[in-house]
Amino acid sequence: MADELAPIGKLALGINEVAELLGHIGGQAAELISVADAYKQMAVRLELATGSAEAAGVALESVRATAAATGADLKSVASLYGRLATASKDLGLTESQVAALTGTVSKSFAVSGASAAEASGAMRQFAPALAFGVLRGDEFKMGNRARGLIES
Repeated sequence: MADELAPIGKLALGINEVAELLGHIGGQAAELISVADAYKQMAVRLELATGSAEAAGVALESVRATAAATGADLKSVASLYGRLATASKDLGLTESQVAALTGTVSKSFAVSGASAAEASGAMRQFAPALAFGVLRGDEFKMGNRARGLIES
């Protein structure tokens, strides 16, 4: 009788392994969807900041290159770019000038020796200051994370 039940036990183990694998795939699919949603939101924000889908595509490529070159968080660099683009409209800066400024700010954090997390936090603090056109107390508290930026 035990020999007759052995195939059923193996089948049950196989079914459990398949269920576990499907659960793992489902978790990865949910994570992939979350990343895709965040990327889409970033692209939409850049389109709003730049004024067109074409300019947003160029901006997104610039943001991606800057983040890769500096080791900064993609979302933080995109936020900085968007805020700079919005703030620069009054100044009449071109998209290439905004991209260059974004790169300079991001590189200053990298040169300062700040970790990716520190640079990301400092960029999040610095971007609103640019939008308002004034550095307030919180922006000055960036301290050593932004030393290269403050000195330049």
